Amino acid sequence: MEFISVGVSIVSLILVGVNIIVTIYMNNKKIKADLVSKARIEWIQEVRRETSELLILYYKLFDKNQKNDSSDIMLKIKEKTELLILFFGPDENNNNSDFSKEVFIKEDNTIGLSEDAVAKLFNTVNNDFKNEYIVTYLQVLFEYFEMYYENINSKILDNLQQSRNNAMNEMYEFPEQEYDTYEVMDEDSGEVMTIKEHKYINLNAKSQVSNIDKKIKVFLTPSNEYKNYLYKLNNIMRLYLKNEWSKAKQGK
Repeated sequence: MEFISVGVSIVSLILVGVNIIVTIYMNNKKIKADLVSKARIEWIQEVRRETSELLILYYKLFDKNQKNDSSDIMLKIKEKTELLILFFGPDENNNNSDFSKEVFIKEDNTIGLSEDAVAKLFNTVNNDFKNEYIVTYLQVLFEYFEMYYENINSKILDNLQQSRNNAMNEMYEFPEQEYDTYEVMDEDSGEVMTIKEHKYINLNAKSQVSNIDKKIKVFLTPSNEYKNYLYKLNNIMRLYLKNEWSKAKQGK
């Protein structure tokens, strides 16, 4: 009986010991999960704040009331961009090292995204291999706006506008007899109007106007497209943080 009693006591002690070990392990695991979750939530909040401030700065660049401060705004944009990039470390096992072919500025001065970049950046399920794409997008976005900033602060655009005006004047600079006239009736009023058109056009000047228009378009492209690219940045970060938040809720 004593042997059985001792045996039972030993088994009880072992079970108590195992229970203590399991309890300690589970508590440590929970503490670690809570710490990881807390750190991830803090990271999410910081990234959200930095992204918001960066977007505000970009929009300020196109605010006419901020024109005199554009140099200071560009400096702040660069600082915010570099700071935001630091939040996204290198992806593990990412074999694609040349991201300049994934996110880039095209010949027409618009931002291009490869199919792979679109698939990664706008992935709603997870953030696998997203970091390098986000970093590249941030870098290209800054390059794009820097190009616009340099263009609007140079005299090149003013000179192009003046050259275009001169070419337009030359294109229609002909004697009076080289005009054709004809009459048309206005469908609404029934009034007959005399239309006078140039019979001849200076083709050389016309070609100059066409070429200048292309150059002006290149200069103005950022101002026409910038909202689209900033919206994409906002959407990219929103999806990324949503996926990270899901991890935080799971204690990962």
